[in-house]
Amino acid sequence: MGNIYGNNLCCKGSFMLSQCELEIKDNIYMINSVEDDERVKQMNFDISNIKEITPISGIFDSSYKDISVERSRIQKLEKAIYYAKVLSIIVLNPDINQKTILINALGAESALRSAKDGFTYFGAKKRDSPQGSIINDITLPFVNPELAKNYRGKHFQISYDLSRDVYYIKDLKLGFGTYFKLTDSIELKNSMLFLLGDTFILVSFIALKSEASRIRLKIYGKGTGDVFYFNASDYSENYITLGRQESCEVKLTGNLVSKVHCTIFYTPEKGWILIDGDVKTNQPSTNGTWIYMGDNMEIYDSMIFKSGRVMFKVTIL
Repeated sequence: MGNIYGNNLCCKGSFMLSQCELEIKDNIYMINSVEDDERVKQMNFDISNIKEITPISGIFDSSYKDISVERSRIQKLEKAIYYAKVLSIIVLNPDINQKTILINALGAESALRSAKDGFTYFGAKKRDSPQGSIINDITLPFVNPELAKNYRGKHFQISYDLSRDVYYIKDLKLGFGTYFKLTDSIELKNSMLFLLGDTFILVSFIALKSEASRIRLKIYGKGTGDVFYFNASDYSENYITLGRQESCEVKLTGNLVSKVHCTIFYTPEKGWILIDGDVKTNQPSTNGTWIYMGDNMEIYDSMIFKSGRVMFKVTIL
């Protein structure tokens, strides 16, 4: 499962396709109903009302407002396609025809938009309205057809960073969210959201100071509204377990949740740490722990992520 005290947020391990197909079978229609729509709206409202204790930096939100700066950036991107890394993104769902998406420094090679600006936008519809302009480069069935008309905007974006020769992915807060599969440890942050089966967990920091640190976990899904509080002083040597097992500190229900689905613990050096599966037995969960990408997340080789009902795997060329 990787070094739980390691510096990397996620490992670079790969997965067998059969595992991915199993996850798709279990999750393909997991978050697509009208009930889920209302639940996600309530969850987003709660996230927006959490006081930010730690600053979150935005990489691309306001960088390129000046026209001359933008022109210079595009010119650099045009040169970068000759040396920059390329993303090959495979759609893992067996029922979706479009299987491979290639993205270079300028954007997707099969982009629907005419603009080549270093961004690739993904959505359920290519236009912002039936007769409107094309806003998405790649269109996929992220939601069920009856909900698609309500989600015409951009679901998530992939962007290229010239200074580091890396790509970032970010959810754009439309639809049911974009998540990456956790394959190593990750440090919990205030307002972080993660997904276990069909249950969302929202993290809030009540206090930050070392051993006095305290977190709150709020549940969305079966058991919606349940809230759990944990103190760092109680879990520097013990574990907080989340899952179906009766002995779990946070007991969840649902066929997609493992007996011990994930584990949280505290270290003075790194703070609160989340890891998939049962740390004591080194047993990963069946359907994975998924982290919401509300801010720019660097894309790494063999990364698995999903948006709505569509699952992807990345290869960096």
